[in-house]
Amino acid sequence: GPSVIPLSAVYQCPKDVWIKVFDLLCFKDLLAASQVCKEWFHISRTPILYQKFYQVLEKPFNRLEFRGLID
Repeated sequence: GPSVIPLSAVYQCPKDVWIKVFDLLCFKDLLAASQVCKEWFHISRTPILYQKFYQVLEKPFNRLEFRGLID
């Protein structure tokens, strides 16, 4: 069957790896991840994760592009 990674190994990932994973999330999922545990809360507050959201908001309003960020 599929191999299972121990939870302790997941939590030992370096912060920069978590930031790359969190960077793949849409805004809504990033907010949800921030509520999982204290560690994820702090990682989710890394300013670079929000750059893509700010870039879209600074452009003329594009409903489809904005919708893609929150869903």
